[in-house]
Amino acid sequence: MNILYIGPYRQKSIPGLTSLFILMNLLKNTNHKVSARPIYINKEPTNEDILQNIVKAEQEQYDNYDIVIQHTTADMSRKINAIKKNIIILINNEEILSEDTIEKLAGFDSVLVDSKTTYNLYKTYYPKIANKLVTYDYDIIIPPMQVGQFNVNPFEITKKLYFIGDYKDNINIIYNLCHSFIKHSVNSIDEHSLILYLFNMDPNTKQNITNNINQTYSSYGIQYAINRIMIAPIECNLINIITAHNTGSVYININESNSNSLNYKICNSLNKNILNFNDTDYIFEFTRNNRISDKNCLGISCSSIDNKINKLLNNNYTEQPQPFKKQHISTLI
Repeated sequence: MNILYIGPYRQKSIPGLTSLFILMNLLKNTNHKVSARPIYINKEPTNEDILQNIVKAEQEQYDNYDIVIQHTTADMSRKINAIKKNIIILINNEEILSEDTIEKLAGFDSVLVDSKTTYNLYKTYYPKIANKLVTYDYDIIIPPMQVGQFNVNPFEITKKLYFIGDYKDNINIIYNLCHSFIKHSVNSIDEHSLILYLFNMDPNTKQNITNNINQTYSSYGIQYAINRIMIAPIECNLINIITAHNTGSVYININESNSNSLNYKICNSLNKNILNFNDTDYIFEFTRNNRISDKNCLGISCSSIDNKINKLLNNNYTEQPQPFKKQHISTLI
């Protein structure tokens, strides 16, 4: 069987790394011939240091393809009529879809989503694609590498809560997280710190967050306390993400809150504690015409963040993502 895979596997982003692992899963199956083509979403940096077997897959070209898999955003997708079976793996799949996009997705044979939340919402609100929806799974295949820990002095001996994500995609989450941490760490039993590993940050942005943190401390009358929040800009690559997980104590799985996300899979492989957010933590005013958040997506409510950070800091509460039925990517082709 000849497969054409199109995805952002050359980009330094979470979707890019996820795409890379999915492509590696496909290449692992020697019963199929896989040809790969990169796409570029937004302006994320590109990764030129790519594995040799992927370079080889990019050079492969077949006269006919049995399946095309497009790993992309809904608006960038296009059904390829010349290929018998069309599969789409949706990126940013919590966005509210337009009628035109729904019609376009309805033309695909399968629409793959990575979480139970998205699956349930799309099944309820988009009946035209309900019978096309599939929750998928994949394995993380990590090449041999030396992984240590980041220097997070003076917080080495603290219980390190940590978040990993793109700054621009998670602005509201970051500010709400900082506010809740400061609010509830005052009476915390243990010594906690909060470390924010953020991609795509410039020095001015870092200073703006620092100023906001200081103002929040002052608003609670805490003017002379040690700031327990560290802002750590990092490049989005696999070794940095694994090192961040290896350094921390409790991963705050707030921006990709499901058991299928790349960060969860890495975190779980390192046996780290996780604070997860589930279906009941989302804002569910799901209408076609109203904006839910700045990105027109569903989002985690402020009250859910505040409640769970309070329980984590004062009762050592953690919560694993709920497992859900998934089909491995290799069985869907």
